[in-house]
Amino acid sequence: MAHRPSVTRRRIRWWFLVPLLTFGAVTFAVVGYAAWRLRSVNGSRRHLAAAAGYFLLLIGYSVTGQLVDPNKSGRG
Repeated sequence: MAHRPSVTRRRIRWWFLVPLLTFGAVTFAVVGYAAWRLRSVNGSRRHLAAAAGYFLLLIGYSVTGQLVDPNKSGRG
């Protein structure tokens, strides 16, 4: 008889698609969720720091994207 994966295992399997399908925009949420799930493990602080870093990168990318002049090609 074949081993059937549990419901929890099925949920975990598709989480890697979230950052791919959103082009990395919600990576911070996935890493934050992992930190919440691993809250009893010592590495969860590192996961929270990584989630905060991803969030700050997203905000930085969004803000600096607004500062670029679309009419300027960068060539003088």
